[in-house]
Amino acid sequence: MWNTILTRSLGIRYPIIQAPMAGGPSTPQLVAAVSNAGGLGSLGCGYLTPDGIRDEIRSTRKLTDKPFAVALFTPGKSDPPSPSIIQEASRLLDPYRKELGLPLSPPSPTKFGEALEEQLQVILEEKPPVFAFTFGVPPEGFLRECRKRGIWTMGTATNAAEVRLMRDSPDPISV
Repeated sequence: MWNTILTRSLGIRYPIIQAPMAGGPSTPQLVAAVSNAGGLGSLGCGYLTPDGIRDEIRSTRKLTDKPFAVALFTPGKSDPPSPSIIQEASRLLDPYRKELGLPLSPPSPTKFGEALEEQLQVILEEKPPVFAFTFGVPPEGFLRECRKRGIWTMGTATNAAEVRLMRDSPDPISV
């Protein structure tokens, strides 16, 4: 075991964190394999429904008793793009769709992401050993609530403003 602040804090053997790859690559099997080998496996759950997140956490727990992380995207509040902007973007992509033999101008998405508040509630209920976040900062008070429940927190700052917001919040900050 490497004796570092990170390994001691998380109870892992090596200061290696598997990237949380949302969209499919970070399966419970991969996460458990990394954690069982002494690193910190990470579930990329940014695109999952709350029930999907719960299932991934529970599946991972069946495969390992070692620490692992659950990662979410935590963007600030923003309005979805207007229908005219979506139509214009779609129109600009049509030449590429045609070249690739894809349908032209597919229907607009009905939603642009999962409800962050519901995703965060699953984190509090399931209490994974580590909660990781990127593309923003969780709502005020959430990281404090994680700590109360024994959940270690890690944030990835994508700009200087996020570093300033996180300065006193997550345990480590990745930039």
